[in-house]
Order: sequence, then structure tokens, then C-alpha cells
Amino acid sequence: MTTELDRIVSQRRRRLAEQMRQQPEGDLRRLAEMSERGPLDFAAAMRPAAGGQAPLRLIAEVKRRSPSRGDVAPNLDVAEISRMYAGNGAAAVSVLTEPDYFGGSLEDLACARAALSDGKELPLLMKDFVLGPYQIYQAVLAGADAILLIAACLEDGELRDLLALARSFGLAALVEVHSREELERVLPLGPRLIGINNRDLHSFHTDLRTSLDLAPLAAAYATVVSESGISGYADVRRLAEVGASAVLVGSAILGSADPAAKVRELAGVAS
Repeated sequence: MTTELDRIVSQRRRRLAEQMRQQPEGDLRRLAEMSERGPLDFAAAMRPAAGGQAPLRLIAEVKRRSPSRGDVAPNLDVAEISRMYAGNGAAAVSVLTEPDYFGGSLEDLACARAALSDGKELPLLMKDFVLGPYQIYQAVLAGADAILLIAACLEDGELRDLLALARSFGLAALVEVHSREELERVLPLGPRLIGINNRDLHSFHTDLRTSLDLAPLAAAYATVVSESGISGYADVRRLAEVGASAVLVGSAILGSADPAAKVRELAGVAS
């Protein structure tokens, strides 16, 4: 049976094939290799400060829509929201760049980079369905500091090669799992960052129990980021207790009546 994930990945491959026809991969790689920007240390930004009051680091997300919720913030101003995140306690910003199902773009990523290069610099995660080297070169050129690698979309060899390529450009890689089987697959690859997605990418059902069960297992090997289904500070506290170091939140912030206050709440910053 074809799942929503299958459809997203299939469309992503079609889009990438068209982009590669317009700009060959070798040309894009050469441009990425010429980039003089040194990426920020995304992995270091995910580690809570010793003795700090905030239990976890917050990755705040720039997202217009999603397959599970429809429109989230279709008219958001990427620069404005990125600066708001930086000013209210976020440790990093995640930018959706998948265009067809999430309404994102590489232009959004570049816009966030420009907005956060004026004294409020934060590391940026390019959140997408990364399927090959081409997208890593795109990430470098758009100003990303980290990429997302989803275990459900990639074979072990592909994961290994993409991890190595990302590291060669100084990019961090958040390796995402949503089951114990996927976690056992990725641990031998030695990722520094493991994302635990509480949303099943096949059914799109969300259950915080996924992180509560898997974080204690993953935290012995890597910095753990819990993703999806996190609605408030109570969730943050529960996740901190089981070994998570950071949370990635988008919809709960952008759907809030006061997004800045929600960022401060999730980041553990006193108002």
C-alpha cells in the first residue's frame, strides 16, 4: 500500500530530477566547495548549559503547512519569525524546505540565514526529505548548519554516505528515527544527533510515548532531539527526564495566540 511518505518521497525525487537537469550535480558541488562560510556548531547548540534553568534546548520551526494539519502559517514572514525565535530563547531554527507538502523552499532557508546574521545568529537546520548529495550541496549554499536525514527514507549505505558527506562540509546531521528498529539501524553509524519523531511518517499519528520510550536508549550514544507533538512546558519536562536534550516544535508555536510567549515557555525562559 502506498503511504503518504511514499508519495512525498516520490514527488521529492521528481523535483530533484528536474533541478539536476537545470543545474548538474557536478556544477552544484563545485559551488558548494567554493563556499567560504563556516557552519555554526549545531550539535553544540543542542546541549543544555550545565546548571541552566532551561531543561532542554528549543529548535523553533519555520513551517507554512503540513500534510497532517494543512495550513499552519501560510503567510508567515520568514525573516520576522526567525528573528522572533532568536529573541525569545530558541537555540536553533528549523526551516522546512520541502515545497509540495510543506510549502517551503531553499529561499526560505536563505532568508532565515540572512535574518540571523546581524548579531542574532543561530544555527539553522534544513528540514527536508534528503535523498542524495545534491540536497547537501543545496544546504551548504543556502546557509544551513545542519541537515535532516530520515532513516525511514534511506538505506543504511545511503545514510552512511550522506553522514560522511555532510561532515566533510562541516554540517551536522540530525538522524531521525521513529521506532526501535530504526534506532538500532542508525546507532552503528555513530550519529552525534538522533532525532526521535513522535509522528509515524506512514500513518501520521502522533504519540509522545515514542520519545519517552526511545530517548533513554538513544541518549547513551548521542544527543537526543524529540520532534513533533510537543505542545507545552509539561511535555518538555517529561522529555528532559528521559534523556532528551532538545525539542523541535513548529505547529504549537505558530498556531499559538502569542507565538513569542510560546517560544519562551518551551525554551524555559522567564517572561
